[in-house]
This record gives sequence, structure tokens and C-alpha cells, in this order.
Amino acid sequence: MRILVFGNLTPYVPGGAERQVRLLVEGWSRLGHEITVVGTHLPDSDLDVDGNAVHLRRASVTGVAGRAGRAVSYFFSVCRAIYRLRGRYDLIYCRFLTDSACSVAFLKHLKMVSRPLIACPASAGPGGDAEFLKGFPFTRFLTSILSAHCDAINLISPGIEDEFRRLGIRPSRWSHIHNGVMQAPVPERMPDNETLRLVFVGGLRQQKGVDVLLESVSKAPRTGVRLTLDLIGDGPDRNQLVGQAGRLQLGTITRFHGVLSVGEVAEHVRNSHVLVLPSRWEGMANVALEALAAGRPVIVSRCGGVDRFIEPANGWTVDIDDREALTDAIVTAASLSMHDLE
Repeated sequence: MRILVFGNLTPYVPGGAERQVRLLVEGWSRLGHEITVVGTHLPDSDLDVDGNAVHLRRASVTGVAGRAGRAVSYFFSVCRAIYRLRGRYDLIYCRFLTDSACSVAFLKHLKMVSRPLIACPASAGPGGDAEFLKGFPFTRFLTSILSAHCDAINLISPGIEDEFRRLGIRPSRWSHIHNGVMQAPVPERMPDNETLRLVFVGGLRQQKGVDVLLESVSKAPRTGVRLTLDLIGDGPDRNQLVGQAGRLQLGTITRFHGVLSVGEVAEHVRNSHVLVLPSRWEGMANVALEALAAGRPVIVSRCGGVDRFIEPANGWTVDIDDREALTDAIVTAASLSMHDLE
């Protein structure tokens, strides 16, 4: 099968959705499918996957005229890609139910595209796909063409499903396939010391709630808890968060590592006791799934994603922006013996 993918992928863009696109593209390629990926941050080149060429193509956008200019320029990039590849794809897959899915659905509405369209929304909440659609003055038209021309929409989390059903989108088929992760051997035991090692992995931006995490971590030592916090990732709020850590006098226990390789991230997770992800909105956070697959418990916020699958045996959930509850969860984790955390 020839699959045309609209979306970015790692390492060109860091992020959970981009990591999922990479895993899907690699998996499809290994199965013998011919893959072309069109994204705003990709080079015009080929990506080698076990001797198979995945074709990467850049979609050009402009920042002129703000969001409207970006949307129009991206639409024409989609049109150009589909025209150039006409007759050379059997299926279109869009990661995110936003610009690309709306563009392809509109082209299907105009009968310029006839191939099946599968879309996968990436997140719920204030920065999610449903909120993106509600930000347009013609939301009702967009929801109608997405309902009419998306042959399937895959829902990776219950929170995303709730939002799209409320928005009124009714595709011909829903599917419920959650994000997948590569299974690595589970370490025999946790690091054996008296200091609770916390790790956060994600973008340093408002969505991820790192400001809440730093406040909660600053309160935990008052209860006698000894801990360290490793923050892996980068983003627009890095300087602000580094400054906040300084004001909270967390310099001796908090380390900002920046962007690390997949292998380095996995090593940090394996060497930690607990992964903490207090996001304000999410889809189905890859890093939380990867931590669980590595045998590490997680502390996550209740934002309609992986939190729906957390039980006392594998972690804790807290309300969004609830600093006290997050501190309590950290203290509870520290109070357990290394044997209990295993």
C-alpha cells in the first residue's frame, strides 16, 4: 500500500505526536508499504528504515498575516503535495485533526481527492485539536466536512473522544487504538538509595505544568523527604522555569538537561523512581507509557489521557494545577520503600 502521511516526525520535531508518527512510519515501512511524509519541518530527502526509503517532503508555510496566513499557505502546500503525488498513494493519514485533515477533507468535499482519509487527533484540553477547530468562525462547516469525509478517526484517549463527540463530529467510523511504545527489558529493581529520584520528560511550556511541579517539589523537603528532580526537554518557558527554580532554591536538587536522545531519555527513566507529568492537557502521553513499560510508577494529572489507566499499583493521579495534591503524591511515593515501589 502507498500511504501519504501529513505530519512531522522525530528527530526533526521533538514531541510525543511526532514520536508516534516516526514509530508508525517505521512500522509501515518494515511491512513493505511505500510511505511519503509531508510536514512543515521536514527536509526534502529520504529516510532510511532498514534499507527501505521513506520519502520526506517539506510543506511551506508563511508567518505573514498571522494564523490566517499560515492556514492559507498550508492549505496550498497540501494541494501542491497531493497534485504532485496524484496517482501515487492509496491512503491519506493525518496526525492531528487540524490543518492537514481539514485541508484534505475540503479537497474531498470539492471532489479533488477520492482516497480514504484517516485522521488521529493528538490531544485534548485547551491546546488540543477540538479547541483548534472551535477557534475558527466557521467551525460548523469544518465539523461537517470532517464528519462527511474522514473515513475513520482514531481516538487515542477518552478525553479526546469526549471533546469530539460534544463538538458534533460523526465520521463513518471511530477506532480506539492507543499510542504504542517500544517495549524494553524491565530492570530488575529500582535504584537503591534513600533519595527519591523524580524525572520529568517533555516540552518546557505552559501545557506541561512544570511550574506546578517546581512549586510542589519545593514543598516536599519540609516533610523530611529527600529528592532530586531531573527535567529533560526544552521549550519557550525554559528561562522562566530556570529562574523559578532559582527563586525556590532548588538549584542543588533540580537539573535541567535540555533535549536528549531517545536512548538517554530511556536511561534517565530507568534510573529514576517515579516519572512526574502534571500536564494541563494531553493526548496519550508517550513518556508516561514508556515509564510504565519500564516498570516505573508515574504521577500524572487528570487530563483525559493516560490518567484513566492509572491504578494504585502503577502510580498516582492528581487534579490539574493542584499543587498540594502533587506534593502529597510525591511525599507518598517517597514514604514507600524501594521494595514497594518495585
